[in-house]
Amino acid sequence: MDPRPMSRGEALRVLLGTPMGLALLSLLEACSAGGPRPIRVGEEECAHCRMRISQEAFAAQAMNDRGRSWTFDSIECLTEWLLQENEVPEARIQGAWVTDFHAPGEWLRAHEAIYLRSEGLRSPMGLGLSAYSGSGAAHGQADAHGGDVLSWTDVRTLVSDTPLRGGGAGHGH
Repeated sequence: MDPRPMSRGEALRVLLGTPMGLALLSLLEACSAGGPRPIRVGEEECAHCRMRISQEAFAAQAMNDRGRSWTFDSIECLTEWLLQENEVPEARIQGAWVTDFHAPGEWLRAHEAIYLRSEGLRSPMGLGLSAYSGSGAAHGQADAHGGDVLSWTDVRTLVSDTPLRGGGAGHGH
């Protein structure tokens, strides 16, 4: 073993070679690239349908690779906006987030969240979509309100096959 102390560069190379170092690097990259921001409920409007965002429990947002963000009043609007690639190609989207229905203000990555479609939970655009951090929470809400538990892929298919009520490009509102 070499008795001389490591330089900062050598120490960084050693650290980045470990699983903990790689996790730290990923966290730093995520923080520097930006993430979801708090939404001003009652003040901001949906980037897709232009309705005022009134229910934080259903809010969503997206950010491009340059740090510009868009806010949405519902999971449905975020999804349709991504599918239509209105303002920015989906390939340039750095992140898409949905609000955890059980903890409004807490953001979940859209592709990692578990969703519930329930007529018992009225979302702003009418598809009854809410998001949860785990399948247990989603199934608990399904037991309480009825409905179907969905993945992000299922949500994308549902939205692409279902006209939205109340707004959005391509819907004549």
